[in-house]
Amino acid sequence: MRPEPPKVVAAAPASGSGGSNSRHRPFPSIAAPEPFLRAPPPGRVLLILGLALFCAVPAAAAVTGRTVNASGAPLAGIEIRFDDARTTTGADGHFIINPASPGLGRLSFHRDGQLLCGRENVEPDTALGPVIIDPTHRITGRVLGPDGTPLAAVSVRCAIELRDSWEEYRLVGATTTTDDGHFAFDACCPGNYRFHVAQPGALTGSHVLPVGGDFNHMVLRLHSGGSDVRGVITDPAGEPVADVAVAADCFHRCRSNADGHFRLVGLGPGWTQIAITPPEGLYVAGNQSTVQLSLEAGGETDHDIALVRAGALRVALTGPAADAQPARLDIRLRPQGHWDDTYTFLDREVDEGALRLDPIAAGSYDIA
Repeated sequence: MRPEPPKVVAAAPASGSGGSNSRHRPFPSIAAPEPFLRAPPPGRVLLILGLALFCAVPAAAAVTGRTVNASGAPLAGIEIRFDDARTTTGADGHFIINPASPGLGRLSFHRDGQLLCGRENVEPDTALGPVIIDPTHRITGRVLGPDGTPLAAVSVRCAIELRDSWEEYRLVGATTTTDDGHFAFDACCPGNYRFHVAQPGALTGSHVLPVGGDFNHMVLRLHSGGSDVRGVITDPAGEPVADVAVAADCFHRCRSNADGHFRLVGLGPGWTQIAITPPEGLYVAGNQSTVQLSLEAGGETDHDIALVRAGALRVALTGPAADAQPARLDIRLRPQGHWDDTYTFLDREVDEGALRLDPIAAGSYDIA
């Protein structure tokens, strides 16, 4: 028999507990100078105070870089977004953008409102150097029904995968097929793209395409029988939670209504990962952000989502791990009953022979 792994339990904190996580300190006060034995010139006094004030103000974090095309020429007029912050490149292609909040963010590049490319998990104080943007590629294709008949007047949406992300796609644009089922997207940058087609009657289809040069005559063949996912989102007291974001991908998104109900329409059959973004302080029971569902063609899947409060977990080291007296450790936890899920905490500080993992969804865990 396999030995039973050690078990730890994370409990939700009592109401009112917690503390500030601000990483900014108040400015140091500047004491009045002691009287001089001999009065210095006025300029010297102003210079001393000016230096003290300058040193007390911390430099603002900024993401900097320069947008260029494939030949290295600067690209002007490119809109840069870092989460909620915005700026535009100048004539030389340079940009400086100050993040509105601390922490990793999403950096994206746009022209005329269209997303060109982007990357996830960017530090708020990063010098990128030249960023190559080459929106000169064209993608064409055709949409066919299950029997091979071209489909006219069908909406086709296109999304690009962001760099440094795990299959994180963002919508680029949409178009409509012609009478013979053809469609085209212009001004595309190199990258991985996903295409989605939705047709009344629950026809859906998607396709992932790596783009280097132009790509012509892609065929999207639709399958019949889209699947729907519906359910109710509740808080730890069993009350409905409104305005919770639920998404299967960048094409299938919704929010829970006032009664906590949500519905995703027209998903493809097979295994689907549903991501939930709960309010601050709450987590998905048994999992921190996602659920895995198996969907059947043409069916409806009911899946209610129970949210739990965030907790803190203290893991005491014993045996060889304690004897080594490490200053920092990596640890992996597996929620009981969810063998496919693992929570990883990297480079955590060891304090008095124990690690504190905070925040974490309340529940029971095994050490993986």
